[in-house]
Amino acid sequence: MNESIKKVIQALENENIAYEIVFHEKVSAMEELESIGLTQNCDFGKNLFVHNRSGKEHFLIVVREDKQADLKSLARAIGSSRLEFAKEDELMSFLGVGYGAVSLSGVINDKEHSVTVVIDNDLKDSQRFGMHPNDNTASVFLKMSDAIKLAESCGNRIIYADI
Repeated sequence: MNESIKKVIQALENENIAYEIVFHEKVSAMEELESIGLTQNCDFGKNLFVHNRSGKEHFLIVVREDKQADLKSLARAIGSSRLEFAKEDELMSFLGVGYGAVSLSGVINDKEHSVTVVIDNDLKDSQRFGMHPNDNTASVFLKMSDAIKLAESCGNRIIYADI
């Protein structure tokens, strides 16, 4: 188990959050998770890291895996200027991960608490939510309410939206 995964596990345990972890081959897309059977019987979050037009506000969008996020509509819903995908160096700087490993657990690396987390309303009551523990060779399963508890314990703002 690498240091990124250990850090996430430690954060979950510090918050007394029950979880299950599954180690698997490296996956970088939802289709790969589906092909190894990890999206069955759970809601797996598809994660998008974006910033507003000026690049001063950053958002981690967590949407149910079977949905597409319309960034134009989402920007209006959260009161932001136009949203654009952030570059990988921003992703690494804010969440400490690269493409393919983005997940809600990345907020534990956001020391400035500057990333706003936007949760799809269709996920907020999930009883079995899947996310990478900052490494795409493992998946953690927990209640969405506990994933939100983790993000809140890190000091990040949470917004719910219809995506």
